[in-house]
Amino acid sequence: MTRSIIDRLAGVLRRLVRPASRGDRALVGPQFDPEFYLHSYPDVAEAGMDPLDHYLRYGWRDGRRPNTWFDPQVWLRARPDLVVSGGHPFVHYLREQGTAGAIGARYERLRDLPDDPAMTARIAEARALDPAVALPDVPRGIVTQLTTLGPLLSVTERMRRTLSGADCPVVLVVGNDAGGEDRTLATALGEIAGSARVLVLWTDGREHLPAMDSDGMRQAAMPAGIDMLPAPHQAQALIDVLRGVGCRIILQCGSGLCWRALKLYGRQLGQDFTIVTCLTGTAGNDAQIDRLHASAGGPRVVLARSAAQARAAADVDGVAQVAQIPAEPTAAAVLPILRDVIEPVLALHDN
Repeated sequence: MTRSIIDRLAGVLRRLVRPASRGDRALVGPQFDPEFYLHSYPDVAEAGMDPLDHYLRYGWRDGRRPNTWFDPQVWLRARPDLVVSGGHPFVHYLREQGTAGAIGARYERLRDLPDDPAMTARIAEARALDPAVALPDVPRGIVTQLTTLGPLLSVTERMRRTLSGADCPVVLVVGNDAGGEDRTLATALGEIAGSARVLVLWTDGREHLPAMDSDGMRQAAMPAGIDMLPAPHQAQALIDVLRGVGCRIILQCGSGLCWRALKLYGRQLGQDFTIVTCLTGTAGNDAQIDRLHASAGGPRVVLARSAAQARAAADVDGVAQVAQIPAEPTAAAVLPILRDVIEPVLALHDN
């Protein structure tokens, strides 16, 4: 009898620590973040174990997370049958959701509320007013909650690593339509906020970042892989980065990606950030005014390059202030305008 009990216990122990199947390893491996795992669970590094092997053998049973975006406890609450069966939550999640259009498990989706017809109708009305009402609050840190597996995860993870620890309440978002104004604006922002608190973010496929006149100013470029994503996911990746570096003020200059984000989520972004738009000299005036009209109340302050452009911008719903700057702006010309906008926001941020 004693031997039988020992054999049973040994069998249970072997099942608990048995190596993961090749299928599980192949499924989990591409979505597993070894750097995150070792940083979060230093005992694994101290033991000298391969992080993926540790997770597949032991870590998942302890409720450990395989990456920044999957929370097993959330998935287990959504799938209580897994608690009874003892199934692997991340393997189950990947098999059920697949890799196309799957939404990360650390979600707070409105559509996951109880099936209430009245609530469903209200959500539909809210979405019609502004798609961003379904965008949950993302905590500090570049961790997308509305993330698809694959390309978007790759983009946000790369930016998280590039900008880890950045604290930049002012972000200058620059695109290919900027005609040199970026250097002028960066110089002015560095003088107002301090170079270390400004991020120059290139969004439209810039491979080589130019040197900035302000020492210590951060620069980063959205990865080329972002072009693989649908427009809403591109916008979400940009929003993720802005929130991740603690942005409070966006100054956008000729960024196609930023214009697309404002078109989709302008009302929400206008509530989350103070948005200043510099109309550039390289893009057509009419096209830029059309973009302002389509940005759903996002930009509050517009820097116009001519009197006609200023009059047209002033007629755009949601624009609170229009300032005319020279056709060839200098830092001295834009400095007082930006100072009046930025310093009150920074004062609130610092307090």
